[in-house]
Amino acid sequence: MTTYTAPIEDMMFLYEKLRNNKNYNEIEKYKEITPDLVKDILDEAAKINQNIILPLAKAGDENPAVLENGVVRTPPGYKEAYSKFIEDGWMSLSCDPKIWWSRDAQNSKCLF
Repeated sequence: MTTYTAPIEDMMFLYEKLRNNKNYNEIEKYKEITPDLVKDILDEAAKINQNIILPLAKAGDENPAVLENGVVRTPPGYKEAYSKFIEDGWMSLSCDPKIWWSRDAQNSKCLF
């Protein structure tokens, strides 16, 4: 079986380089972001990719998404994986922390 290990140490290295950039440090919304928070988010994202996304790769190769009568049919498991992604609050990561975990944050207008 195929395995995937997220390169979290490499990602943290890049984050540390970015964090030490004067322009980044002047952006108000990033002032509360800490290396521990970034590491926690990356760790959880790695779990999703390793435990949910990767196992769907074979199903996606064998049963690709198709457009039928204006409706997209996704491979088995994709709908449930996306529902889990939404349920776990990943869509709200880029939202204002005050509404981060609220139901209002879980719609796409909070993305950017």
